[in-house]
Order: sequence, then structure tokens, then C-alpha cells
Amino acid sequence: MKESRFRLPTARGAGVRSGPLVRVSDALDRWFPPRELILRTDGRVSYLAISPRHQKFVAGVLLGFALWGGFATTNRSSTVASWRQSGASSTGRSSPMPTW
Repeated sequence: MKESRFRLPTARGAGVRSGPLVRVSDALDRWFPPRELILRTDGRVSYLAISPRHQKFVAGVLLGFALWGGFATTNRSSTVASWRQSGASSTGRSSPMPTW
């Protein structure tokens, strides 16, 4: 008999979720549950619902800025170090650092 596509996956079935990407997805779902901010203003109480999708987006943007800042800092540091290693004698100036 043909199996119905509307049945829940069983432990032996091919539809059981496994693998590293699924574990990461499950961890993200645990870290970012739906949240509500309760706001009280002028004697009124209202709430702001924040979906897991919005939370993940904001976390990704913040992580991107942090990574960019780290890369920009280390790239700038290595550039300054290479300027200092080149020395002032090859350029004839007293300071190898450029003046902006």
C-alpha cells in the first residue's frame, strides 16, 4: 500500500530531521523564541511582538558589523605595521606614516 504524504515521519522514515544544519537550525530556534516587549505609557499597557525572524535578522546585522569592525581594525593595524617596517629611510621622510 502506498504511504500517505500527510502522515507524520516515523523514526525509520526518510523524513526524520538529522544532520549538522538541522542541529544549528534547532539551536537558533531555541535561542530566538517569539518575544513580546510590554510597554507602559500614560497608564496604558501595550506590547510589541518580535518574531524569531526579526530577531535573527538583527542578530545577523550586529554580527556583521562586529566582524567588519574586527576585520577593519586588524587590516588597519597590519597596514600601519607594514608602514613602520618599511622605515623612513626609504622614503626620505622623517615619518613613514601618511598624512591625511
